[in-house]
Amino acid sequence: MSIEQVIISAIKNNTSLEVVYKNSSRKISPIRFGWKTTEGEGTHKNIFCYQSGGYSSKPLEPDGSMDNFRCWNLEKISSAVPVNDKWRSAKDWTMHKSECIDEVIAGPQV
Repeated sequence: MSIEQVIISAIKNNTSLEVVYKNSSRKISPIRFGWKTTEGEGTHKNIFCYQSGGYSSKPLEPDGSMDNFRCWNLEKISSAVPVNDKWRSAKDWTMHKSECIDEVIAGPQV
């Protein structure tokens, strides 16, 4: 299964993942996956997720914090593996508008 397929499956099944993003291991709950067009990177695929563990360039806040949402370019993820851990997010994650996806491939249309 490709990284993209693992992410889409995890979104559909509310499964947490361990991913390697920019050469560092991180634990995430993927929420949304889709296309984004930016001036700097052109058209590419992004993942909007909630990070609950692993390396982070900015310290992770307590579980449930809105500050643990992340948006990453799929091309910078070198592996994705499902983990036996509960799916996590902030309390009102459905109210969190992600600006990092223009066209949703998988996940809620927020």
